[in-house]
Amino acid sequence: MKNEPRPSARKANLVRYVLVIAVLSAALWYGRTRSGPDLTPHFQSLFPQATTFQSSNAIATAFDVEGRSLGWTTVGSAPGFGGPMLVAVGIQPNGEITSASVVEHKETPMFFQMVKAPDYFASLSGREFDSIDFEENIDAVTGATLSTEALAASVKDGVTRIAAEQFDVHIPV
Repeated sequence: MKNEPRPSARKANLVRYVLVIAVLSAALWYGRTRSGPDLTPHFQSLFPQATTFQSSNAIATAFDVEGRSLGWTTVGSAPGFGGPMLVAVGIQPNGEITSASVVEHKETPMFFQMVKAPDYFASLSGREFDSIDFEENIDAVTGATLSTEALAASVKDGVTRIAAEQFDVHIPV
């Protein structure tokens, strides 16, 4: 006579399987429906004097305490080695870039630190968006060429969006 599981043991196993499936389904649903990274700290770093941000068409307008517009910010994206790279970029009403901030990336940390070392973002600050060759000040880091190119392409994507929407200027892709 074989050792057959008792009916109560079979019920317990069935309950465990159902719970595991329910937890995995909930985790999958949450992962697909969450809103993404919190952009406020990145936008705030681009416009430190801003007290509020108002979003429209993927572009946020920064306002000071008196309600004056300080400029616009958005998130640009480009494919990197590890996946999409998201970079927040800000532009003032006079067309000058304030700076940029990496929102999210999946690059290898060691290589990404080397890519950020030359401080590409500082070289953009204060320059007019329509006079920049986005690849001119960024040197490809050996072993991190895709990460380097993704950084420049993400900034260009964000700047291109703000230029078209706020200045009616179309920068070639």
